[in-house]
Formats: sequence, structure tokens, C-alpha cells
Amino acid sequence: MRWKLLCALTMFGMACGQGVGPDDPLDCGVCQGPITLTPESDLEAFSKCSEVTSDLIAFIEFDSGVEPYRLDVDATCLERVHGAFQVGGGALADLRGFSRLSHVQSLEIVNNFELESLEGLERLQFVEEDLAITGNRELDSLEGLGPITFVPGDIDIRNNGEVKDLTGLEGLRWVGGDLKLNGNGYMEHLAGLDDLGSVGGDLNLTSAIRMVDLRHLRGLKTVGGYVALSSMDLLVDLDGLNGLTTIGGDLSIANLDGLTTLEGLEQLETVGEDLKITGNDELIRVTDLTSLEAVSGNLEIDRNRVLCETETVAFFETVDVGGERIYDMRAEGCD
Repeated sequence: MRWKLLCALTMFGMACGQGVGPDDPLDCGVCQGPITLTPESDLEAFSKCSEVTSDLIAFIEFDSGVEPYRLDVDATCLERVHGAFQVGGGALADLRGFSRLSHVQSLEIVNNFELESLEGLERLQFVEEDLAITGNRELDSLEGLGPITFVPGDIDIRNNGEVKDLTGLEGLRWVGGDLKLNGNGYMEHLAGLDDLGSVGGDLNLTSAIRMVDLRHLRGLKTVGGYVALSSMDLLVDLDGLNGLTTIGGDLSIANLDGLTTLEGLEQLETVGEDLKITGNDELIRVTDLTSLEAVSGNLEIDRNRVLCETETVAFFETVDVGGERIYDMRAEGCD
């Protein structure tokens, strides 16, 4: 009976595979992907899939002309998706039906305007490539994600209107690609990233207007790409980056209107490309960069309204700069 049930999926572009065994109490089997879930799909048959061999898609494209729908999916058997698991446009009512899912190639939860929770993904441990949670305006927490310790690709968490921190990513130790944390207007701190030690690509933390500190990044030691910090007006220092010793690309500290010092960057030794400190209206000193030895690219200190010129220029004379030194100081001297 299991074979007949799984074969019924072929009418929706899914083929049958060897199940987990005739004695399996859930009578589950492998389904050939890609699979796209729609109101026309045989969801009862899909509930018997233990694995999908490529992509699993529950996604309504904007401006596609498709009448909106929300599916209530029971993926009782599903443990692994060998391709991307894409949830978007509000196609799924929630994720509770995926309670056995442990392994995906990539996870994309995008533009689900009524999704409030990630409950249902508690067993997810392995993401082989990218993790993206973006544009979910009612999502109030990342709690519900499973114990993910590393992501070889990018993590992109942005424009989720109600998410206040990153609780749900506890245990994350390594990101192989970029870590993008942009436009999360309700995010106040980075709880959940306490164990993060390395980002292989870029660290982009911008437009978080309620961010009050970076203290949960204290485990971070290296960033292989650039670090961009901007538009977080409640930050007064960079405490939390205390373990950071090397940055492979640019370091850009820009438009942090409440920033007064660079406390937190005392251990930073090298910047692999440009160092840009620009548009920080309350910054009074840069001398917290006590371990900085080398900037391989340009040094740009620009439009920091009250930063003292003589002290700043004198401090950076001790730093080996491979490119140009660019100073555009607005304060005439130091008190």
C-alpha cells in the first residue's frame, strides 16, 4: 500500500523511491523532487515522504497572478530535503507539520507576512548551504529553530519586523559565508550568537535602530570579509567585539550617531583592506584601537563632527597603512 500511495505523487511531478521499510510505523518513503506544494497537490500522499531528492517549494511569487492560498501541511515523515526548502508568500499556514525535519541543503523563509513563529523546526540540525529568514513582518522570534552549529554558506536575517534578538541560534559557532543582519527594526541585541567564533565572509550589521549593544558577539575572533556597522544610533561603543583580532576585508564604521568611542576593538590587529570611520557625530576618539598594526588598503577618517584632528592623525602615524590616508576632520583641535 505504501508504494501505491507514494506513486500517486507522480501526477504532480514527484516520483517514488524505496521507503524506510515495510515495518516502519509511519510507512514513509523517498520522493523524487523537485516538489512544489499547491492547493492541487496530494498533501496526504506528500505526508508519506521521508526525503525529497531535490527542492521542496511552498512559495507564492508576488505579481504571479496566482490567487493567494495557505496550506496546512502535515509532513509527518519528512526528515531530509536534499535541495532548497523554500517557504514564501504565505503559502504555508505555519511550520508545525515539519517537526521531524533535521537536514536541508538550504532554508529560505521569505516574505511570509502572517508567519509568527518558526515552531516546527526544532529538530533542524544541518543546513548544508544558506539560511535565509527575511521579510517576515509578523515574525517575533527565531525560537523554534533546531540546534544548528554551523552554516557553510550565508546567513541572511533581515527585515523581520518583530524579531528582537537571535535567540534560536544558540550553539551557532561558524558561518562559512556572509552574516547579514540588516533592517531588523525591532532588534535590540544579538542574544543567540554568544558561541559564534568565525565568519568566513562578510559581517553586515546595519539599520537596526533599536540595537543597544553588541555584547553577544564576544566569542567572535575572525571575519574573513568586510565588517560593516552602520545606522544603529543607540550604540555608544563597540563592546562585544573584544575578541576580534583580524578582518580580511574592509572595516566600515559609519553613521552611528550615538557612538562616542571605539571601545571593544582593543584586540584588533589587522584590517585586510580599507578602514573607514565616517559620519559618526559623537565620536570623540579613535585611540581604543590599541593593538592595530596594519591597514592594507586606505585609511579614511571623514565627517566625524567632534573628533579631534591632532590626536587622531598622531595616533594613526603608528599604523602601517598600505594605501592613502584620507582625513576630513570637522573639529579643529583637542580639548
